[in-house]
Amino acid sequence: MTGQKRSRIAGIALVAAALLGIIAMAMFPGKMNRASVGASTEEPGGPPNAEQPPPADTAHYITTPERARIASPFAEPSSDSIAGRCAATVREQLVARGSDTSDVEIRERYGVRPPPGRGPDSLIVEGTARGSDTTRAVWHCAATSYPSGAVATLVAVIEDGWPGAAPGFDAAHAINLAAEDACLQSTKLIFPEYSFRGVTRVRAADTLQIRGDAMPFNTGDLAADFRCSAVVRGNRIVSTLAKAGK
Repeated sequence: MTGQKRSRIAGIALVAAALLGIIAMAMFPGKMNRASVGASTEEPGGPPNAEQPPPADTAHYITTPERARIASPFAEPSSDSIAGRCAATVREQLVARGSDTSDVEIRERYGVRPPPGRGPDSLIVEGTARGSDTTRAVWHCAATSYPSGAVATLVAVIEDGWPGAAPGFDAAHAINLAAEDACLQSTKLIFPEYSFRGVTRVRAADTLQIRGDAMPFNTGDLAADFRCSAVVRGNRIVSTLAKAGK
């Protein structure tokens, strides 16, 4: 075979390889993109991380759901007593957390009706408490009744409030849920075949900090730790940063 023929064959082989690459990118764009994301999340000399660029406002604007309110399902004297029990339960939870209990305040109470078949009406009692900084914590307490009118269940939840947000539980809870979800979506770029457990969250200024355990779906992989932060400003998530490790 002459040198000229060898050159022609080599050229044909290169063109064929290039065409195969273009076809593969067209048929499997998601896989090619995931591979490039995985390569870019590795920090030289450090654990992998995934940073989410500032998202579009329309996609990450946090809205507070509205709930239809009804009269309390309890008689008025019972409603007063339940509100006091809610505040006492909140104080007990604050003591367990080592937090200040001197400033627990009841702000409002109202009834709510769940979807059909999802249980009886509830009395909701909400308020604020001293937070870890100048922003007050918010709490939510729900009580249901037996047909006799006695209290069947009473559950209270305390969450960090947010600077600039309305000092109500629904507004703070919506931000916490949205910020946590955005963080876990970023963490999925590092651990795509993992579930997340033992998730804890703490607000620091305008940032929600998330930590937890990444448990593999594949038993051949190793469990790992992760941490993530989501920055919230003006009811919008402006950035997230997830990293492997504690």
